[in-house]
Amino acid sequence: MWAESSLWWLERIVGTKMEVRASSICRPAPAIVAGKHQSAFDTFAILPLLIDPAVVMKRELMFIPFFGWFLGEVQEMIGIDRSAGASAIKRLVGRPAQQSRPGARC
Repeated sequence: MWAESSLWWLERIVGTKMEVRASSICRPAPAIVAGKHQSAFDTFAILPLLIDPAVVMKRELMFIPFFGWFLGEVQEMIGIDRSAGASAIKRLVGRPAQQSRPGARC
């Protein structure tokens, strides 16, 4: 809801519109979507296209008052310790996979 309302406000106030060109994210199957982080826009703009996403992010973001607490409670966020290097990725890959997580809606 946060991402959708942010996109709505951006369109009404600034005139920013989002265009999706990659049809590969529109498959109704589990997928990994990686953002390039060319701006702050791509951190939330993709969320309305995904059904029940699990997001991997740096753990420090969860310590931001209100915003970080919201991330931990409302959305399924996986915080990783980036200072741990490759071992953080290994622990992430070792997590049990969730079953029947649908892909994207387009």
